[in-house]
This record gives sequence, structure tokens and C-alpha cells, in this order.
Amino acid sequence: MSVPNQCVYTIIKPTPSTPFLQINELDWQEAFINLKPATFAVYLYLAQNANGYKFEYSPQAIANTGLMAKGTASKARQELEDKGYIVDGCFYVQSPVRRKIHEQVQEEINSKTGT
Repeated sequence: MSVPNQCVYTIIKPTPSTPFLQINELDWQEAFINLKPATFAVYLYLAQNANGYKFEYSPQAIANTGLMAKGTASKARQELEDKGYIVDGCFYVQSPVRRKIHEQVQEEINSKTGT
């Protein structure tokens, strides 16, 4: 044990099944910090879908999961829009700040490689 008074745990996970949630650690941590708890729950609910998946946002469907009331799901959608996670009909797992950094890095790579 590296530090006294620490507990060592082994993570046990079942084999992933659908839907399977995989999010970059920095992305979910930033969302957790920036969003209200109910909105973060909706963020995770939406993020479990595959890249490119198209859906109709339904507060009633979210309420049917037992996560929250329909009105709370509606407010969560509005917060996701206000915070830049939903833009022009797209849900982004990355925050606007992380998206901008990613785009700048990609542009720099493209300019150096000529693509």
C-alpha cells in the first residue's frame, strides 16, 4: 500500500452491453462541474447513444425512465442549450471550451500536414 489509511479496491465491471457509455474523463468531469445534477443526468442519458445517432428529445421518455419529472427534463434541455452542449440540432459530449480547443489543435495539425 502506497499511503497508510488508504483502501485498495478492485473494479469489477460486466461485459459492456448496449447501451454502453464511454466518455472522455475530462469531458464528463467538466460537465459534472458545469451542469446542475438533473442536467448532468440528462447529459449521461444522451451520451449513452452512439456517435451520429439521431433522436427526438422527449422529456416524457426521460421521465418514463424514472430519472426525473417531465418538467425537470425540459429544464435540463434548456440548460444544455444555454451551456452550449446542444447547438443547432446536435448534442455535444464536449463542452464548447473543449470543442474549441480540439478544433484549434486539429486546424494546426491540418495546416502542418497540408490537409
